[in-house]
Amino acid sequence: MRKRFDNSGFTLLELLGVMGVIVVMSFFVVSGYKSIMQGINDTTGSKGLRDSVQLARQHAMLDNTKVFFFVTGINSFVMCREGGTITESGDGTVEVPYLGKSESAFWVYDEWADWATMEDGFTAIYNEDDLKDMVNSKSNEAKYKGITMYDMNEGRFARVVFPPFVDASKDLWCIGFNEKDVSGDMFEVGSTYGWMLYEERFLPKGYIFDSKHYKLDSNGVFEFGSGSIICFNSDGSIETGSDYVDGLTIGEVDPTQPSSIKNTVSIVVEGDGSIVVE
Repeated sequence: MRKRFDNSGFTLLELLGVMGVIVVMSFFVVSGYKSIMQGINDTTGSKGLRDSVQLARQHAMLDNTKVFFFVTGINSFVMCREGGTITESGDGTVEVPYLGKSESAFWVYDEWADWATMEDGFTAIYNEDDLKDMVNSKSNEAKYKGITMYDMNEGRFARVVFPPFVDASKDLWCIGFNEKDVSGDMFEVGSTYGWMLYEERFLPKGYIFDSKHYKLDSNGVFEFGSGSIICFNSDGSIETGSDYVDGLTIGEVDPTQPSSIKNTVSIVVEGDGSIVVE
């Protein structure tokens, strides 16, 4: 006996109906995925910033000194330990004792500072040949875990090329930088400086600080020194006053309006230093 097979298949209406169901399901799946990813991005952005602010507070308490959190760009920031005030600075030639010769650089002095600890740290890590290499091949100083000084007045920083030593001609501690790394009014006499705890850091991709935290010049470029500052005291509390803020707001760049942000998240620092995400 022959078997009969049904070759009728699906009608056009049935196929269109199935495709419609698939399209609707895909829409909900993609929408759900976007919502999940948006949630992850929001959490990542706020958590990273909160952790960095918390780290600055911890350093202030552990080091028993003021620590500053500076906004250095629309999406960048640094953390600095309080340093001192520059009492003398400028280009010149100075005898560098650990090199046994004179070197030209931009030299910075603080007659009230004692930088012996930093000198000990450098000489303990690097031998004389390392130091000579760092100085003589000045384009390679970034490979050394050097000291970075931050000019709190100008909002700029430069990596130290000549580690601290006592200038015998002045009987003062001094520190040297490449002339090309110091521009404008950086490290002028009277400027307040700090020591960067880490390299400059950045917000997650696609996030920037709210425009209330900085100024842009006429060309739309970030103005150095205009960024908001959070100052932690040695007991973990924050410094108040017109020079400081008690919170930071970030958000995603809005592609339809480049000058604005969306999905904002705020990090609020209470007077005692406790941090809240809003």
